[in-house]
Amino acid sequence: MCDFTLSPQVRPARPRPSRRGLCSLLLAALALCALPARGWACTLWSAVGDVPGGGSLLAKNRDFAPDSWSRLVLVRPDRGLAYVGLYALVDGRQTLVAGMNEAGLAIVSATAGSVPKDQRKVPSGVKALTARLLNGCGSVGEALANREWFGEHAPVIYMLADSTKTAWVEVAPEGAVAVRENVPTGRGPAMRGGTLIHTNHFLAPELASANVTVGRSSTARLEGIKAMLARSKSHSLEEFERLGMDTSQGPDDSVFRTGSKPTSTRTLAAFMAEIPTEGPPLLMVRSWGDPQRPWIMRLPLNRTFWERTPPGTSQLLASDPAFPDLPLPGAPARQ
Repeated sequence: MCDFTLSPQVRPARPRPSRRGLCSLLLAALALCALPARGWACTLWSAVGDVPGGGSLLAKNRDFAPDSWSRLVLVRPDRGLAYVGLYALVDGRQTLVAGMNEAGLAIVSATAGSVPKDQRKVPSGVKALTARLLNGCGSVGEALANREWFGEHAPVIYMLADSTKTAWVEVAPEGAVAVRENVPTGRGPAMRGGTLIHTNHFLAPELASANVTVGRSSTARLEGIKAMLARSKSHSLEEFERLGMDTSQGPDDSVFRTGSKPTSTRTLAAFMAEIPTEGPPLLMVRSWGDPQRPWIMRLPLNRTFWERTPPGTSQLLASDPAFPDLPLPGAPARQ
């Protein structure tokens, strides 16, 4: 919220502005207050059951201001499950925004942009929640069983997937949590699944009152990805990659955002996972953080991949060139 205070000042006499002029100035000031806060504005979507061969798919387009970099890191702790994570540099800190562990659980997150920034930035009672879930949970069900962890976190939106289930979790102010799960029904050719989609405002009716301001882009991207997914009866990683590049709704409202201005929020990375019921998952990660030097990685997450670094270490897999030389997450502290 903006706070405008008018103080009387002694100035040479000037013609008084008209009432219309004062209204115009006030509207301009209010428009500045309504500008969206700087932050993640991601699009998340998933499918389960309606995937050839079974299993699930999970995708995230990471949107942010163009001065935020990404890097992909394999983290293999001494205890618990190893995971591969997409880390974003925001305000000088690296934050885990998407990841997948060796048990086949994938988690992506998005900003709850409909909540004022001061409420989103409150200290969380549980730290590094995404890393904690990836390190300690082998399935969507196990992650959701820790509902109290979500309730102790600052407002945020998560989407989770394993080979048999997908879900989203909305965390609102004051510990309010809403969960929606998607589990396929039937078997074999008769199996029926479905999709889940999310952007940056709460969808659960019970959390509707927590939506202070729903951004135009959040609504447009939600409807856009929903319409595109509805065109197909079954889904594949190739389709998800194609949908993630869609620019049909313009530079600021498409699933793939190019930004209408040099400083506008834009799509900087994509994190997509194919999680079959049998065999190793496939992870696809792309970054456009440096438009002149984009990178892409396609990783079969088999046993060889997870054992490429010893327990208690981390390995850098890919990085935007401008990402600073910070210690790798999960790695021993530098001496």
